[in-house]
Amino acid sequence: MLIDADQLSQWMGWGNSAPKKKTLQHQLFVTLSPSEKEVLHALTHPKHLDQLAEELNRPQYEIAAELLQMEMKNLIRSLPAKRFERLGNME
Repeated sequence: MLIDADQLSQWMGWGNSAPKKKTLQHQLFVTLSPSEKEVLHALTHPKHLDQLAEELNRPQYEIAAELLQMEMKNLIRSLPAKRFERLGNME
């Protein structure tokens, strides 16, 4: 039988020993490789992966890998049907 709120807290595992939640800090200045910069500058408006590969004269698998890296850096977002768009301003 529980006698007070402290016992309930301890029984439920809500004590001070619980690990603190880590906060994510966004990176202010993102470092891009020259090939990532080239892809990012080609995204003047939403484009299909095939269109980017043709414009940049590079294989789709290379561009897809760079697009994934840039999406993880919150620079672009993927749209339905293998289309991508740039987020934010490039200036």
